[in-house]
Amino acid sequence: AAKEAVWIRKFVDELGVVPSKNYPIEMNCNNTAAVSMAKEPGIMKGARHF
Repeated sequence: AAKEAVWIRKFVDELGVVPSKNYPIEMNCNNTAAVSMAKEPGIMKGARHF
């Protein structure tokens, strides 16, 4: 997702539609589903590798 965010920012900057800003790209991450799946006893050990 980070690569896509950088690509979109560069694309919009090259279009010149909006003024170019050099702010950091904010990325939100929620991995609670992955953690709960890894803790599930019925999940096989190989499926816990993310």
